[in-house]
Amino acid sequence: MVGDEGPQEVAMEFRRASEEQRFGLPFEEALLGMVARTDLVDVRIFAIAVLVQREVGGNLAEILENLATTIRRRFYLRRQLRVYTAQGRMTGYALVFLPVAVATIVFFLQPEYIMTLFSSLLGWMLVITAVVLQGLGGLWIRKIITIEM
Repeated sequence: MVGDEGPQEVAMEFRRASEEQRFGLPFEEALLGMVARTDLVDVRIFAIAVLVQREVGGNLAEILENLATTIRRRFYLRRQLRVYTAQGRMTGYALVFLPVAVATIVFFLQPEYIMTLFSSLLGWMLVITAVVLQGLGGLWIRKIITIEM
């Protein structure tokens, strides 16, 4: 049913697992093959839940409902994390792009100030150092605000 009515990407994977089972592959291997192809935590949780239910028994509808609730909560948590880290992302963007913007403005207002940096070896070294440190700072801020789930 998922293979016929689901979204295209999901339907394709479920159709493929169903066809593998129809051609003689055991259900467990077809399901684990789908997990390996997709490499998504939610699909892995689904496969484990279905395989445990087949082994132990129980109410599959209730298990799938609980699984759907868990996945919805995970999406909600991801959205909340994006909201909570938005200030850090905006600060990172400002800190990385503000020096470039200021240098551009100064270049158009007083070009001789900026050209002083490019007329000597020390100026070039300072520019290169500043660019490298800005890049490292941007990567560091990105690392700080990235939360893996």
